Amino acid sequence: MIYPYTPSPMPHIVTVNCPHCQAEAIFEFAECVNITFKKDVDYFKNSKIFEFAIIPDSDGHRRKKAFYFHGLHQFELNDPGNLPDGYSVDSWKHSKYLYRGHGFDIGVVVCSACGFRRKHNLKWPEDAFFQVVYKNKILWSFDRAHTIELLEFVKSKDRDREKYRYRNFLFKIPVHFLAQNAREPVVKLLSKKLGVARPS
Repeated sequence: MIYPYTPSPMPHIVTVNCPHCQAEAIFEFAECVNITFKKDVDYFKNSKIFEFAIIPDSDGHRRKKAFYFHGLHQFELNDPGNLPDGYSVDSWKHSKYLYRGHGFDIGVVVCSACGFRRKHNLKWPEDAFFQVVYKNKILWSFDRAHTIELLEFVKSKDRDREKYRYRNFLFKIPVHFLAQNAREPVVKLLSKKLGVARPS
């Protein structure tokens, strides 16, 4: 299997359209660790928790990797059995930072509406649940929390990004959606997508 790379930093968990029922679903990125020694390969190949893969890096070298798919097995990464020496379960946990750096586009979609739970190759922003179209251009957001802040930002008169938690995200909003004549229709579209009454 070939694992594509994400083009830019994203949160560890994003909201997507469920591939089965199109409802609001959660996508969580998989994490991977390089397998250091040849003697460890059999452990990861035979593991019911990790997925073994050989993937070429940008320098052309083929790297052996062990992937963990968060949410796939309905349990936390806390009891994987006796890991080989030199590995820790913490290595497969998400980093403490809000946004992840470049990484693989694979993970797991979990939908509470229909029960769908499966590996998925993320296509972003096509898969984004929180997206609206204004004048033939798509405005998307990572999840409900980002969308709420996006709505508040578009509504605001001063548009001071420094007041917001997701300020880095807001700095990347195309000016097409921030024009004065775009304010009212974009606010209406975002409010509808969030399922709330149109703000005053």
